[in-house]
Amino acid sequence: MIFEAMEFASYLSIQYIHNYRLCCVIGRVHYYDQPNQTLRFKEKDSGKIHYIHVSAIKEIKIAPSSP
Repeated sequence: MIFEAMEFASYLSIQYIHNYRLCCVIGRVHYYDQPNQTLRFKEKDSGKIHYIHVSAIKEIKIAPSSP
């Protein structure tokens, strides 16, 4: 799902653990660092970059592209 979203520039909703808290962010996968297994994820509204380790991901869903 991640690679397909990268290919087609689709929006994803990702829930992941960060500092012992469950976080949810909607955006696009900007880059996948395979050696470190980390996603560089660009948030939809703010453009903020999140670095998400694959092992921290709890759920991934396709997000609607319209606002």
